[in-house]
Amino acid sequence: MEAGFLMIPKCETFGTTCTYRYSTHDDFIGKGSYGSVFKATVTDGGNYTGEDSVAVKVVHLESTMENLVNPKNYTQARNRLRSLVNLRHEHLVAYHKVTIIRAVGGVTVELMMEYHDGDLAALLYQLRQSQSLLDQKTAILYAIEITKGVEFLHQNNIIHGDLKPGNVLIKRTNSGQKRLLIGDLDDLVEMQRDMTCTNDITHLRGTIRYMSPEMLQRFATLRNEKPGQEAQGLKPICGALDVLS
Repeated sequence: MEAGFLMIPKCETFGTTCTYRYSTHDDFIGKGSYGSVFKATVTDGGNYTGEDSVAVKVVHLESTMENLVNPKNYTQARNRLRSLVNLRHEHLVAYHKVTIIRAVGGVTVELMMEYHDGDLAALLYQLRQSQSLLDQKTAILYAIEITKGVEFLHQNNIIHGDLKPGNVLIKRTNSGQKRLLIGDLDDLVEMQRDMTCTNDITHLRGTIRYMSPEMLQRFATLRNEKPGQEAQGLKPICGALDVLS
């Protein structure tokens, strides 16, 4: 298995040259499908000029996975991760640094991101608990912000693939206002003319609850079609803001 790694460096870093520190116990923020997120403190700024507090997502990938022992697949994944540090928009989470470390047993990826103040899912849950609704003006503003982020991704030939309230983060500005950022960009799916989806729904990128009806129908009928921009149109976005209903 190790032979597949012969041409792969043991450590690669993209983005800023800063260093950071976090505790796996005290600074734990949350755990997702592919990794854990910690609040970290920048200890040496290097060429980084942002805030001292950042978020670091740590993903451990087992070396027994076929896509990791295949250098071609590794290179494709590496290039996607490298592109993150250049992906900048006011409604996308900023990735400042990506580090890929190969060790015995697998690969660890650390992604240093812009720190956020919770996510849209938590906000909607709090509203439901208090039997409240977003006011219409705020809901429309949030929908516009998400749409702008999605539009930028599409302009760069990128489909997010898992747009849902839990992946829409909230950033509090210096003036105290809340601004939405689309997160979970480190599992990007590039749109290609010849790209097709697997017929096996268990390998589908995304969360079934927030998929558009046409995407679910495609997999239900075992049609082998690529996901398109229309699958990430206003219907899923409005579904994420269903507090208006």
